[in-house]
Amino acid sequence: GLGYQIHDFVGLEARFGYATLGGKYDKIKSQKVNLFEANINLMINLTNIIFGVNSSRKIDVIPHIGIGQVQSRGRVEYHDGKIVSFGYEDYDAPYNNNALVDGMVQVNEYYSKPYGGGIGNRIVSGTIPMGIDLSYNFNDRIKFHFDYVVTYTDTDRLDAVPAGYHYDWFTSLQFRFQMKLSARKKAPS
Repeated sequence: GLGYQIHDFVGLEARFGYATLGGKYDKIKSQKVNLFEANINLMINLTNIIFGVNSSRKIDVIPHIGIGQVQSRGRVEYHDGKIVSFGYEDYDAPYNNNALVDGMVQVNEYYSKPYGGGIGNRIVSGTIPMGIDLSYNFNDRIKFHFDYVVTYTDTDRLDAVPAGYHYDWFTSLQFRFQMKLSARKKAPS
């Protein structure tokens, strides 16, 4: 990602990622889902707010919240042979053996569009990522980050297994390396 430190307490960061999703379900034989994610986050350095700014501090705690999108595609095969697919260009291929009605495919009790306007006809959904970043300041220019993120989506089909009554969430653990292009200038003593 790319970031900008607005103040010692506040920063903005744009993040980009690719992931695969999976889960265990009783009725599902196989599940294959992948996604691209992009978001922008407001970062608040709690350590600087609570303890004051200290350039020699090694550990920072930085919660963040943002807004973004995820572009996903997936295929699920049920034990009964039914295959549900979305986000692929070949949406009318034989694996969609469900009833097509006005370009919509029946999944459980409701209909959903099997392709979207994203990269490679992926389904595009809005997201709200939120998390906590623990960073280790190795020196003035290099930081290591351990970030736990929980992301809310505005879709029930991100995992290709629609429940019909709630939207999907997903979590991620991120390990990042940060290098500043220029070191901070120290004030003369």
